[in-house]
Amino acid sequence: MKYTVFYPTDIMEIENAYNDNIDVCLTLDSGKTFTLLFITPDNLKSLMKKDKVHHIDPCFKFIVVEKITKEIIENVIESLVSNDEILSYYGL
Repeated sequence: MKYTVFYPTDIMEIENAYNDNIDVCLTLDSGKTFTLLFITPDNLKSLMKKDKVHHIDPCFKFIVVEKITKEIIENVIESLVSNDEILSYYGL
């Protein structure tokens, strides 16, 4: 499946690749677009601490990655677009 990827925030602006998150816009060849949120485990912990909660709402469809890099994100997207079941889960 053909697709394009757009980063609304420059990935080079990420100060700590192990504790951050980033939106990534994915446009499929069908024209359908979706924004994916990539997040690191440390960032999940930081958000829970900041919000004083002990869990992350399961409605959030975060894609958890070890660190925020273009290579990791694009590898994940390649896996996503080649799996119909995962595409369906993310509404793609």
